[in-house]
Amino acid sequence: MEEIVCKKCGVVNEYKTEYRGKHLTAFCTACGTYIKHIPHVEPAMFFSKKYPDMKISECEDLQYLQWVHEKIKLSNRYKEAVERRIDELEGYKYI
Repeated sequence: MEEIVCKKCGVVNEYKTEYRGKHLTAFCTACGTYIKHIPHVEPAMFFSKKYPDMKISECEDLQYLQWVHEKIKLSNRYKEAVERRIDELEGYKYI
């Protein structure tokens, strides 16, 4: 794992994370300064007003996911996560 360093006070790996819109954002716990956006470990539904910040893999609403797949323009990473979840809810198993 890469070290996350606060450019203001210099502490290393002392941060808290918060969702800010579609971004998972790191803030220094020592001085409170924004450090950087960090990659989501697992895609969250930042685009959703119905399920904000819920991980796609935790969504149980098949109809909503199908609607998202059809109506919302997503990056490949998010589109693939939605498709995978739809398949799981429809009973398809990945080996």
